[in-house]
Order: sequence, then structure tokens, then C-alpha cells
Amino acid sequence: MSNRNQPDLHDAIKLILEGCPSKTATIEMIYQMNIDQDLYRRPKDDKYPPKHQIRARAVNYSHMFEFVETDKISLL
Repeated sequence: MSNRNQPDLHDAIKLILEGCPSKTATIEMIYQMNIDQDLYRRPKDDKYPPKHQIRARAVNYSHMFEFVETDKISLL
């Protein structure tokens, strides 16, 4: 996938959660689904974001996501 046509990381997380039961998934599941669906790669190095980056994005986008458990994110 070309970086210029890919969604932003928070939009990729949203797309993944929209397809999950209860719109909720663990960070591990989001990480793996992002790879499986090739939704988002970091523009600087074309690598998939690590789990800590997915967690940080969810924290910074609290208007879109909430933590229902330590490692589980839900779409608002």
C-alpha cells in the first residue's frame, strides 16, 4: 500500500474496531489486524507501528477511543 493513500493510524484503528464485536479489541488484536489488512505503515520507515504506538494514539485520541481494560480499546 502506498503511504500517501493510506489512512492515518487513528483512522486505521477505527476501521479495525468497526469490524470487531462490540467495537472493542485488544491492542494485540489491533496490531495483528493492521498487519493482516496492511492498513497503516509508518511513513518514515514503511514499517508497521509497534503496539506502544497504537496505545499512545488511542490515549491521544480519547474523543474516539476509550480503554475498557488495560490492553483493550473500544470505539466511542
